[in-house]
Amino acid sequence: MRLKFGNGYCVPKLALAALAMLTAVIVAAVPSGSSPVPAQKAPTLAKTLSAEASAWVDKTLAALTLEKKIGQIVCSDVTGGYIAADDPRLVAWLALARDQGLGMFVLYGGTPI
Repeated sequence: MRLKFGNGYCVPKLALAALAMLTAVIVAAVPSGSSPVPAQKAPTLAKTLSAEASAWVDKTLAALTLEKKIGQIVCSDVTGGYIAADDPRLVAWLALARDQGLGMFVLYGGTPI
């Protein structure tokens, strides 16, 4: 099966899975101390999730297949400006999110308010 993006570019889902695995291997292979940038203390995030919210996050992530997890990090472009409800581009963007599991869109262009 192929993912079709807003610009008409198609990527086989298997290729996306292979890309994700390759990225993970490369990241794991790079020694943590190999950066020429001086080490800085990483910022810490406050734990603000309730136990219920944290349980939902864990349950949701556990239920996602690898394919769905990859879909969450894939991004497509969306042209800004007015778009009618019956515009085929809108239909395609909604299908990417609903049917293909695309997790993000980059909004660009348009006109100032």
